[in-house]
Amino acid sequence: MIPLPEWAPNVHPLIVHFPIALLATAALVDLFSLFTRKWQGTRIAAAVLYALGAVGTLAAYLSGQDAADGLNLPATVIPHVTDHADWAERTLWYFGIYAVVRLFVLWFELKGRRWTQGWMRVLLFLVGAGGYYLVMQTGDHGAKLVYAYGAGVQPIMDQITNQPARREPVAPGQVARVQVQEDGSWYLVVGAGARQVHPQDLRFVLGGFEDLLVEAAETDTALTVQLQGGPVLFTAGGPIGSVQAEATLNLALFDGTLRLVHHVQDAQNYDFLEVASGRMRQGRVQSGSVEIFDDKPFQAQDWINLQAVSDGTHFRGYAAGEMLTHGHGNVPRPGAVGLYLDGTGTVLLRRLAASSLR
Repeated sequence: MIPLPEWAPNVHPLIVHFPIALLATAALVDLFSLFTRKWQGTRIAAAVLYALGAVGTLAAYLSGQDAADGLNLPATVIPHVTDHADWAERTLWYFGIYAVVRLFVLWFELKGRRWTQGWMRVLLFLVGAGGYYLVMQTGDHGAKLVYAYGAGVQPIMDQITNQPARREPVAPGQVARVQVQEDGSWYLVVGAGARQVHPQDLRFVLGGFEDLLVEAAETDTALTVQLQGGPVLFTAGGPIGSVQAEATLNLALFDGTLRLVHHVQDAQNYDFLEVASGRMRQGRVQSGSVEIFDDKPFQAQDWINLQAVSDGTHFRGYAAGEMLTHGHGNVPRPGAVGLYLDGTGTVLLRRLAASSLR
């Protein structure tokens, strides 16, 4: 464990500037070596600096990933974190491969191979210097996180607190309706005594409304949802690409599998955040086959707030604001958000929502 100064939220800001400096210095030394062909030491220094820069890039990437995973990110920030991570990964692969090539060519140069002279040196310089574009893009997206959104400068939760307040729950005795916004985001907030969800607001991909018994909870501001038939999968709203799906519910009286589903195409193709048998799993159902992105122990107790975030190739699962799962997969087609239920007992539901991230 690296001891951190009080101002540092994590080790990432202490590491990130080293690979930037190393790679820039490597390019400058490499340029100098083109004009000092007899000085073999400059080419050795450039190759070594690129290798150190690649190692530093790996350290920065891993520490940045750890830093992002430790934050409960507001929806407005998630796309920028994803973009920063994607550019960092491209930079890591580029200079990782390039450093290996440089060391490989240097080894042959020290062996006296003539093909390592002349045009090869110019080509290697251009490839190395050109890769600095990736460093600049990564740094630009990282700087935006710090200076535009306060990540690492002020508590990220301040931005969540300062977001617009949640919509008012439905009045007692009224039917809870799904409210859809202009960008495709939607929410369902249940109030005390709400009778049920309007059937027209839900699209059943698996099962039907007759398979559910939906009533007002007697002692809580929630709906009771009880299975009357087999597995049920329903969605609300329209297709969304990058999305944050959210559900506030209580599974204390439910024995089975609950999935917060998103990017739903049909009953055989969708992504999910699953809570079942003391585990939280994040994955994808594709042509009926289940692929798990990440799997962690998780015991649902009393009320929980689940969030499934899908942005690009990144998939994150949160419970009570803490990220528990983080997996990667292919970018899914835009699809709907909803719930999958399979089991016995009753689920208490206070809120179900989907936020479009881009």
